[in-house]
Amino acid sequence: VGGHLATLWQEVPAAGPPPDGADLGGLLRQVHSLPVPSTLPEWRPMEDVRRRLADAEELDAADRAFLEQRCDDVEDRLGRLEFALPRSVVHGDAHLGNLIPGPDGPVLCDLDSLCVGPPEWDLTPMAVGMLRLGAPPERYRALAEVYGFDVTAWPGFQVLRDLRELKITVSVLPILRSNPGVREQLRSRLRSMREGDAAAQWQPYQ
Repeated sequence: VGGHLATLWQEVPAAGPPPDGADLGGLLRQVHSLPVPSTLPEWRPMEDVRRRLADAEELDAADRAFLEQRCDDVEDRLGRLEFALPRSVVHGDAHLGNLIPGPDGPVLCDLDSLCVGPPEWDLTPMAVGMLRLGAPPERYRALAEVYGFDVTAWPGFQVLRDLRELKITVSVLPILRSNPGVREQLRSRLRSMREGDAAAQWQPYQ
């Protein structure tokens, strides 16, 4: 309208059981089958990571240098990645916390990362939640079964896993001064990343 994009919102009355991985898998299949509009931006995941790193409060110099190097490494590997699925509309941050149970079934919310990119990215958060954050494996297995693609079995998954772990790690950098309670978990995550410890379990930031 007048050169601006507008969105219409509909209230979803809370109803029904909590959404599960199968619900997310079905919704993602619908999203990824949508016609690709010309108004959506391209998937550029490193921009948000680098912006949060640039806005970091009181970040140790050695940690900053490590994260900058990590960004360069992940970005380089992303540029060489060959995706298995065709480009589509992607949600950008697809996990159970972004589903709202409604009277007609769950709906997706938090659409500020909506873009055009690789569908594999939408399957990665649940996989990382299982591998890093101790989420029940059956949640991811249900998603993969309903969606019809197991991103963890795809050869390129490690790159997207590293990207997702980087994104959820740097998310707190702009609030380090105002929320010092996140520092211990940040140090733990950075330590496991430095050591290449893929089995270390992370805790959600508080």
